[in-house]
Amino acid sequence: MKALILEAYNKLVFKEVPDPVIENDEVLVRVMACGICGSDVHGMDGSTGRRIPPVIMGHEASGMIVKTGKEVNGWKSGDRVTFDSTVYPLYDWFTLNGHYNLSDNREVLGVSPGTYRRNGAFAEFIAIPQHILCKVPNNVTFEQAAMVEAVGKSESVNTALNIVRKGGTAVLVGNTSPLVEFPLQQVVTREIKVQGSCAIRGEYNTILELIGSGRITVDDQISAVAPLSDGDIWFEKLYKKEGNLNKIILVP
Repeated sequence: MKALILEAYNKLVFKEVPDPVIENDEVLVRVMACGICGSDVHGMDGSTGRRIPPVIMGHEASGMIVKTGKEVNGWKSGDRVTFDSTVYPLYDWFTLNGHYNLSDNREVLGVSPGTYRRNGAFAEFIAIPQHILCKVPNNVTFEQAAMVEAVGKSESVNTALNIVRKGGTAVLVGNTSPLVEFPLQQVVTREIKVQGSCAIRGEYNTILELIGSGRITVDDQISAVAPLSDGDIWFEKLYKKEGNLNKIILVP
């Protein structure tokens, strides 16, 4: 298959690689769309430390099942799917207590932090465990389904804490930088609760339903849909902050 590989920091190469081999509980998905996440852009230059080359990045994706493992139930070839960006174990303490997103043993698609390497969806195919799959409604496009997945920086943190009512709760989702300026005076004098939110924990199906019903629109957030073979060009544009770009969707 063809894939966009981070071969070295700031070096993305579109080339032939072996097709993924699925496990018994996995499906092979033909990727139809994959968004460039801000974390991928920062991963490209090594600043996050979580995408050590070589690795195929990409975790905001959707596609179609083309093959199923012998232990897969409820999924078949031709199903339109998206999937959680986190591959988590089914039976550790956090998962059994409803917090699989906090599992110490979870792996993120398209991430290579040194302790594991899990290739992602900037490729023609990807192997996905059945328990992280979500069905894409027929009236939701693959590009829209790639937009299902959340960002924190000083400006947005301050905005959230300024507009929440006294005694309210501000939920911080995602982060573009590990440290931000924190308005402690606002939090103390207005008795604001601050809640972190890590990754995804079962929200995909709800968001897909909201997109399908038209209650949430995402098309206006997509700046361009481009071929995966041009992925290095669009990564460079995002990295240099050229133009007023939001989400770029790459199509294999």
